[in-house]
Amino acid sequence: MGRSVSTTGGADYRSGMASQTDIEVRRVNPADVNTSIAVAARAFWDDPMFNYFNQDLLAEHSNLVGFFASAIHDCVAHGEVWVATSGPSIAGVAAWLPPGVFPATGGTRALRQALRTGPSILRGRHRRTGYKLMNEMTARHPHDEHWYLMVLGTDPHFQRRGVGRALLEPTLARADEVGVPTYLETQTESNLAYYQRFGFEVLDSFTVDESPRLWQMQRAPR
Repeated sequence: MGRSVSTTGGADYRSGMASQTDIEVRRVNPADVNTSIAVAARAFWDDPMFNYFNQDLLAEHSNLVGFFASAIHDCVAHGEVWVATSGPSIAGVAAWLPPGVFPATGGTRALRQALRTGPSILRGRHRRTGYKLMNEMTARHPHDEHWYLMVLGTDPHFQRRGVGRALLEPTLARADEVGVPTYLETQTESNLAYYQRFGFEVLDSFTVDESPRLWQMQRAPR
């Protein structure tokens, strides 16, 4: 419990679909982190959950950066981040936390997360609901060992080219090897069928006040 995994260096992982899509997947490099944050923000722009917590799409464009900076920096330091590339471009990003690392409680790590996400929440609307939703997510989070997919996002320019599958494969294979489940949340109902293709099943769903619904999904190791 509480172990961390290096997220830099190491061999590249070439997806079985790479020859068809020209997509290559590797662990993130320090120079990629800011671009990865921008890619995640692009992927989730005009998202129903983020729409609910922002005044308009312009505010959402700005606030998404703070949210994904918190998640991706935390996974760089305490988990594992993969990027999909097509030539010189980063096409997508997957950010994971390993077993025993979520949530951050107290100390420098929790403070850094609060400093990165705080301005985005304070500038948004429905702030009280936002804090309640995050607390509810933490309370409902599984207590058994699992890999937690915090972020999976594909730049809109590269969608429908197998980027998401390529990004999921390395950590799903690793979880299978050690017999550990994987877990995620999604706020988009159409994503349920997508994740079910990889073996994820819906555990539950919930709302807080009038927020959009959030689905919890878990995949048993194969």
